[in-house]
Amino acid sequence: MLARISFGYVLGTVAAALVVGLNLALMKALAQGLRDNASDIASMLLFVAIYATLFIGAAALLPSVPLIVYAERNRLRSLRFYLAASVGAGIVGFELLAVGFGEFPIFSSLKALEAHAVQLLIFVVLPGLAAGWVYWGIAGREAGDTSRPFW
Repeated sequence: MLARISFGYVLGTVAAALVVGLNLALMKALAQGLRDNASDIASMLLFVAIYATLFIGAAALLPSVPLIVYAERNRLRSLRFYLAASVGAGIVGFELLAVGFGEFPIFSSLKALEAHAVQLLIFVVLPGLAAGWVYWGIAGREAGDTSRPFW
């Protein structure tokens, strides 16, 4: 069970990082054009995906653990729960990461939230949905099932 949870968390983190990388690559392609910069965009995607995996995994771990424990204990297997929980963990993790780097909380007020809505969508909501979907597919849909030790 713990291996399934860990494997789901790692692959969910990779999925979130790939979404961040794809969003950045798309933004660069739209800004500079795809024809002349295809190799630059591909290398940027790989670079961002590798390093974003580490940052996303570290930032989201603390808020994710209580959610995972709660889901396992209560045998929650709903995709909606994992999508919402992943986005919520992403928001909290993003805030913890910002505070860790000495920044003020980004989403401390409604006005700040409105000012950063696009960043929230690109760097938290879409990657959180991807992470939640992947985690649910690997571990969440069998939450609380101890009959199969790994899968």
